[in-house]
Amino acid sequence: MQASPTILAAVALDRRDATVLRHAAKLASLFHARSVLAVHVAASSAGGSPAGSASIASSSSSSPAQAPRTIEEKLSRLVDEYRGLMPTATNLQAVIRHGNRVTELVQLAAETKADCLVIGRRPRDEHDSLSDAVRKLQWKAPCSVLIVPEGAAADYQRVLAACDFSEHSRDALRVAAAIRRAAPQGELTVEHVFALPSLPHLAGRSVDEFIEIQRSESRKRWFEFLLAGPAPNPLEGLEHAIRFDESEQVPRAVARAAIETDADLIVVGSHGLTPRAGGLLGHVADSVAAQTVRPYLCVKRKGEVVDLLQALLGLYENR
Repeated sequence: MQASPTILAAVALDRRDATVLRHAAKLASLFHARSVLAVHVAASSAGGSPAGSASIASSSSSSPAQAPRTIEEKLSRLVDEYRGLMPTATNLQAVIRHGNRVTELVQLAAETKADCLVIGRRPRDEHDSLSDAVRKLQWKAPCSVLIVPEGAAADYQRVLAACDFSEHSRDALRVAAAIRRAAPQGELTVEHVFALPSLPHLAGRSVDEFIEIQRSESRKRWFEFLLAGPAPNPLEGLEHAIRFDESEQVPRAVARAAIETDADLIVVGSHGLTPRAGGLLGHVADSVAAQTVRPYLCVKRKGEVVDLLQALLGLYENR
């Protein structure tokens, strides 16, 4: 995530909006965001507006004594209520789009060159269209995506970063390190999950022996990974812990590590929409988000899905 980013906060005009806007404000403070857009996507028929249209809600559309009646009024009041949480240098605006929720949020993220999309999710036993859109948005958004369960505190004292030694996980480590540096008393744990070779008993060693061999090899690769990057070591001078856990189920292992470290935030790198790549990507990153009830940040390289978006949405015709 770059300095002075643009952050989109997907609001549903319901109880989860407080959580979404608090987390958006937290990111704005950490990364000195220049703007936060509180975005509500209404059905195409709402207010007679066509799909794809956008408007900026006024900040004085109804008086305090009146109950808000329209989407514009509700969104305007919501923005006014949470404006004080934002850093003074961050511009908070309300934006209304009409049409398909996933398409409109993805398209707006591309149009505004957003760096992060914050979206709330209700408890698993409660389903609605916005919660159900989380998975698609995590894959399709051309920017990082922060998924926040309803009611989750915007306090990132304990951060867990998953690492598979890929360059995308290096991006995640940079973001996790930046968050950790903003919390002097915080903790950062790096989680690497490895699997055992098949049929270890054929080599005359026990499973425990193979686990230790693989753990030792993973530790070696970890130090090589830190030194081999094109950029400086993202954890240079930063106190952190590293875990090497054996499991065939990477998402389950990461979710378990989050519980054991009592993480306030899970950070995972994503390869966007390239499912053939290996490691923590695609269905794995998606499964981590599905198996945890903690805030989860999927870090993407900005614009890495532009080519596919061009085909899906017809964007960037003039670029």
